[in-house]
Amino acid sequence: MHCDSKWLAARAAWLCWSAALWIGVTGATAGAGRVPANENEVVALVRPRGGSQLELELESLGRQLRDSPGDVEASVRLVRNCLELDRLSPDPRWLGQAMTALEPWSTKTGAPTEIRLVQALLRQRSHDFEGALNDLDAVVAVAPRNAEAWLVKSTVHAVRGELDPARRAAAALVRIADPITSATAMATVASLSGSAERSCELMERLLPVAARAPVAQRVWMLTQLAETRERLGQVSAAERAFRDGLALAPRDPYLNGALADLLLRSGRAGEVPPLLESFPANDSLLLRVAEARRRLHQTGSSFAALAKRLGDSFAIQAARGERVHRREEARFQLCVLGDADLALKLARENWEIQREPADLLLLQEAAVAMRSEPDLRRVRDWVAATHLEDVRLQSVERLVAAKSTEVHP
Repeated sequence: MHCDSKWLAARAAWLCWSAALWIGVTGATAGAGRVPANENEVVALVRPRGGSQLELELESLGRQLRDSPGDVEASVRLVRNCLELDRLSPDPRWLGQAMTALEPWSTKTGAPTEIRLVQALLRQRSHDFEGALNDLDAVVAVAPRNAEAWLVKSTVHAVRGELDPARRAAAALVRIADPITSATAMATVASLSGSAERSCELMERLLPVAARAPVAQRVWMLTQLAETRERLGQVSAAERAFRDGLALAPRDPYLNGALADLLLRSGRAGEVPPLLESFPANDSLLLRVAEARRRLHQTGSSFAALAKRLGDSFAIQAARGERVHRREEARFQLCVLGDADLALKLARENWEIQREPADLLLLQEAAVAMRSEPDLRRVRDWVAATHLEDVRLQSVERLVAAKSTEVHP
């Protein structure tokens, strides 16, 4: 593959793995839009748009598509720009603009491969995983050497907890992708199914080679390495990898959020607000700030205002007919508001959609808070079936005992 293709492949995986964190994403690709009940109803909280290079290019592409609807190259570039802007600062307008660009193909069969691929990325961002996989299958059927499609396909299957299909899609990359992309994809799946230490060793051996790779690839590898090391209980090594990634991409929201999570789990809540204070428009990161403040017993007026802002965001999503970010809402209910009952309900709903280690960990935490043995059994069964190595999930009995022996069905 050419360098640009490698960059896109690495970027696609990086985006897909981080997608579940972001609040404010429109769900319109998964269903019909909703008309507000009245003109005073708030349907979204949005920020003023700036003048970044991506936004300026987006405006230019938008004008181009207004003059020439159905321009494939312009449509693909616009959708990719919108996805990147949404990753950096979630705003329902970005994905709405991307959907508009794809409308000329929405009622047609035989859309170009490039369109099906970005449509898959857009559907994946909206958690329409089934639709995304249908698009990706269509792409690889006609373009079996499209590395980005195989990589995203592996990622989506892994998010859904479908590890065998994820492994097969990653294996396809060995023949068509560069060694960094294929090895990291294979290591990522293996790390979820009993080979976490070997996966880390593989990625660490490749880090010197990756030093010559595009930044997105290096950050992706360091992120996977850090998250796997943390699951193995190797917190110092995990933090080191996270910070190495941030040295390359200091403004990356996912990396900052992942490091904040590690700090929270390590009893270092005081370090979280300073880490994230420069992201005032990102609700996902503000959720971590609110959680840190609650742990620090800083629950005054500023905490109340932050909790209200986050609660309003979730309420607005529900009013728009969206329930995409159940993981974040469950975490908000559990860790900010302390409503374990609602948190467990949301965590169960989330688990039916996506099954990453973070989703399982959240289900466990909510189940422990409610002393729900059936849900704790579900956690244990998943770990046993997948051979997932995660020290955070091996402390269920200790956590339950610390709460009490009372069981709530």
